[in-house]
Formats: sequence, structure tokens, C-alpha cells
Amino acid sequence: MYVSKWKQYKILSKDKEIVPFLPKTAPLTVKRLWQMIDQYSEVIIKPKRGRLGRRVIRLALLENNQFQIHSEDKLITVNGRDKTFAYLTEQELTEGFIVQHAIPLATINHCPFVIHLIVQRRSNSSTWVTTGMLARVASEGYFITSVTNQIIPVETAIESSSLHDVSFNDLICEINHVVLLAANRFFESYPSCQLIGMDIGIDIHGDIWILDADFNPMITLFKWLDDPGMYERIKSYL
Repeated sequence: MYVSKWKQYKILSKDKEIVPFLPKTAPLTVKRLWQMIDQYSEVIIKPKRGRLGRRVIRLALLENNQFQIHSEDKLITVNGRDKTFAYLTEQELTEGFIVQHAIPLATINHCPFVIHLIVQRRSNSSTWVTTGMLARVASEGYFITSVTNQIIPVETAIESSSLHDVSFNDLICEINHVVLLAANRFFESYPSCQLIGMDIGIDIHGDIWILDADFNPMITLFKWLDDPGMYERIKSYL
């Protein structure tokens, strides 16, 4: 099953309890792009139906009406709004895309990381549980963690990160609460769904954000962990 990123946002944004954990998102248009740049200074542009971080860019407003475009590990600077949007159009990065508030993620050795979770339910149950959790660290020069140089336990990530004065237990409790809220909301729209992968970002202030959901996640990521317990638990639900 596949659910587009825009559809995911529309489903989750109907829940007032989930809304505070969603980066502001909208279909990409010229007007909407500049509104969000004026509001946030940095945005993420991604395909509505993309996977694995393909064709995702980060656009940041610099001084003197210049814009930095970050794609994979490459950075370019473009002068002015007209030329910037023209560049996006030339690269076919406009139609079928969304624009999203860019969250300033916490880092490990200056590389952003996200918490990747697996939530599941048994075929005869409507109760969702978190069965797996790991941290994915972006490779040097990248802002997306689908290009990763490290997959590590979440506790190790938090301890090694730029986050300070953050309670690990409180953070995990909040993340679990939010992803299970989201899973139940998705379940209302897709009652046959039994497995969801979710990426949770933690910003530089320790606040959490739902960045993405995947209804066909790669559970083999959990084989990278030294402890095979999570992988076996995930498989036991399949």
C-alpha cells in the first residue's frame, strides 16, 4: 500500500492533537512557496509520491535575495525569486510536489538524524504497538537520512547528539504517544493496514515532529543493530 505525502498530511491534520507535531505543508505553487519562505526562511520541497529521499531539496533564503538550493550533497546559490523558481521548474521540481517547513533537526557530529519507528497491530486486533525503534544519521553533506552513514540505537543517538537537558525517557514516551496517535488516525482511513514505518524528527529545542510515514517500510534496517531482538519482534507480527 502506498499513501502520498500530501494525503498523509491531510489525514493527520484532521486530528487537533497531532497538528502540533506536523511541519506546515502545502501543495507547491509559486505563491505558496514564497509565503512559506517569508514565514520560515527555509523549506523542504519533495514529491507527493516520492520514496527514499529521491528528488528532495532544501531551499533557504540567504542575504541579498539569494537562495541556497541543497540537493543530495550539492549546494548551489541562485539570485532572486524568479530565477530560483525557474531553476526548480527546469529541474522538474514543481508539479506534483509539496512544500514544507524545514525543521532544524538535532545533529550527531553535525549530521542530522531522525528516529525511525515501526508500529504494528495483529490481524485480529485494532491495538497498535511500537515494535521497533532506531536512529538513522545522515551522511556528511546530506540533510536527508535516507542517505545514511549510521544506524544506531536511539539511546546512543540521543546521548551522542547536540541535544542537551533532554530526558531520554520523557522523549521516548512522547514519541510513542505521537506515533500511536498517528497510527490510529491512519487506521481509520486504511483499516486493512497492519504495518507502518514512521520517521520522527527532533529539532534543536528537543521538540518532536512527524516527518514521514511509510506503509511498506524496510524492516531489514533493524538487522543493522547489534541486538536482533527488535527485528525478531517485528517479524513476529507479520
